[in-house]
Amino acid sequence: MAIRNSRKIGIPMVNLRLGGGAPVDERFIISVKTDNTGTSNNDQFTLPWTGNYDVNWGDGVTDIGQSGSSTHTYSAAGTYEIAVTPTNACRILFNNGGDRQKLLEVKNWGTGQWSSMGNAFYGCNNMQVTAADAPDLSNTSGNIQTMFRGCIALLGASSFGSWTFPASTRADNMFRSCQAFNADISTWDTSTFTRFDQMFMDCDAFNSPIGVWNTGNVTNVNNMFNKNNFAFDQNLANWNITSITTGTRFLSSSGISTLNYDNTLIGWAAQSITNSFTMDFGNSKYTLGGAAEAARTTLVSTYGWTIVDGGGV
Repeated sequence: MAIRNSRKIGIPMVNLRLGGGAPVDERFIISVKTDNTGTSNNDQFTLPWTGNYDVNWGDGVTDIGQSGSSTHTYSAAGTYEIAVTPTNACRILFNNGGDRQKLLEVKNWGTGQWSSMGNAFYGCNNMQVTAADAPDLSNTSGNIQTMFRGCIALLGASSFGSWTFPASTRADNMFRSCQAFNADISTWDTSTFTRFDQMFMDCDAFNSPIGVWNTGNVTNVNNMFNKNNFAFDQNLANWNITSITTGTRFLSSSGISTLNYDNTLIGWAAQSITNSFTMDFGNSKYTLGGAAEAARTTLVSTYGWTIVDGGGV
């Protein structure tokens, strides 16, 4: 229950200067449209928050010392910019409910430490992220799974490439059904991740060159690129697949080019593999009579894999 202590003030720009550099806005800033479909009235917005914070609702009203979720009533339905200043560890959780369709844009992540991003924006199908900064995920306790699931309009700003995940282990379902998403996230340090299952499932545009990711701790890639309309076509030869134990429907209803599949097979067969499992490459086809076919045979005969693919050409 929110503790309400309202006052009308102008919208302050709360800045910090880090290391003498440019000002940094510490607030989490979003744009909302109150008369989109939601659980609150068409002149209201409910902020699904965990933690303590101050909030400027964008209509001249600021609530000080809030705790937990709070609902604000505006004088008229419309589009408003809301600025939240966390005062301790914070979390936002739409989780495919509430006023998820009223959220239009994340304009600034701010300096708040997020305690979790699990299911945070799940179902926010009208949302864009234009923030030039990156969220502080140093305290996420492993959870970023399902963060943007169902955000079908999400494009992903260039700042996505600067995100870091010092404590995150689960990225399963993170971008599932983000049909427009194709941000370049090739520079992510994924060395702490253990799960990629459904991460890009039903992503009809995603084709970032993530073949350089550190996948040494990843165990689960089930459905990772399932039903992605053949959008993803990258060479994954440099992935460390020695910890993977399940790859069911990895590229099911999809597939990568013969060149990238050949290189992937060759790169994977050269590793010291101890786990036998089923890896589904969908409709991917390999080149007969050469190194790719030999690598595929090694994975099946020597390491006990069951490989599903489109056959040789």
